[in-house]
Amino acid sequence: MIIPVGANIFSGLVDTDGLQSGIFYAILTLAIGIALSFVLASVTKKVFVFFGKQKMNDSKRFNTYAAVASAVVRFLILFFTAIQTLGLLGLQSTINSVFATVGIGAIVITISLQSLLRDISVGFFMLVENQFSVGDYVAIGTLSGRVEEFSLRTTTLRADTGELHIFSNSSITAATNYSKGKFQAGVDVSFSAECDPFRTMDLLQLGINEAFPDRHVAVHPALTMNADSYSVRVLCDCPHGQKAETEQELLACVIRTMAKEGIKMAGGKVPVVY
Repeated sequence: MIIPVGANIFSGLVDTDGLQSGIFYAILTLAIGIALSFVLASVTKKVFVFFGKQKMNDSKRFNTYAAVASAVVRFLILFFTAIQTLGLLGLQSTINSVFATVGIGAIVITISLQSLLRDISVGFFMLVENQFSVGDYVAIGTLSGRVEEFSLRTTTLRADTGELHIFSNSSITAATNYSKGKFQAGVDVSFSAECDPFRTMDLLQLGINEAFPDRHVAVHPALTMNADSYSVRVLCDCPHGQKAETEQELLACVIRTMAKEGIKMAGGKVPVVY
């Protein structure tokens, strides 16, 4: 038997044109899928960030949703792209075998990945319950810092001194969130018993309202009283991490009000402000 020069000895066994076409479309599908995963993940993140900006109170929560949702979208697109690519390469039997193996070995996979699944389930409930969000200052065990990244599997804290702490979500049994709710700064001030207490508290309330127009402030009635003086407590909402600064501003406001209105201190003198 004589084989002509240049003849493909596999031409009768393999459809080379079909194979080349399949490889071309597989590579094209894979490239489009990867590009699409990054684009849609980015769009998903931007959508959540946009809605977060519309709701200032929940902006950090929406930023956390954005990170998690974009990661899920990217994974799903890449997964289905890989399946489609295998199909274009004529490996449908391989795909069927993979799904069959997954179905048969579901229990084995569940047992071997129980730690990962526990991390994901805990992370999911932490996200739904809004226990903390990206940007919150929290303490987990003996470590504390600002939440730099939160996913369904891990939580990352950036310490004040720069260290990066990474926790698996299932290992977090208790956490303290210092960024939830409102913080209050307060100062106790003593006045001479010669001053009318009701007038004094009204004047302090007015002075503090002018100094902190966008915050909730309150002047509480007398905490202590004796023969020559009494004291009141002045409270003001403050941002996290600014308690000391707010208390200094609050005390300065009280002193300016006392000097302006002629309110005597416990020693009987009116403070002087230059």
